[in-house]
Amino acid sequence: MNSSPQEYFVVDGTVNPTLVMRQGISIKFIIVNMDDMEHNFAITTFPPPYPYMIMGGNMMNNGIRFVFDTPYLQPYSGGNKYPFETFTYIVENTGQFWYLCTYPGHAQEGMYGKIISI
Repeated sequence: MNSSPQEYFVVDGTVNPTLVMRQGISIKFIIVNMDDMEHNFAITTFPPPYPYMIMGGNMMNNGIRFVFDTPYLQPYSGGNKYPFETFTYIVENTGQFWYLCTYPGHAQEGMYGKIISI
């Protein structure tokens, strides 16, 4: 991964951290969009690097299958409220996965991280 990604996730103050999860648990995510571009959250078994165009929808696109993805969050437009989405993901399998944003160019520019399911 680029040491200084142009696009990135921040989890508890850490940029694109590796997340370790135990198989069979249910994880609650709260995704908050704090900038002026659309973003989403997807999980795939396909490792980086990623092409410019990545599409969600739990189907094959550019050879990448998503095991989970959310709709795009609207950009932040000012004020006290940031657009957010809350969802739950059940870790069904062990192995290595990657979380990423499927908005064109974002994963290619570094908006992804690794998930290890044990």
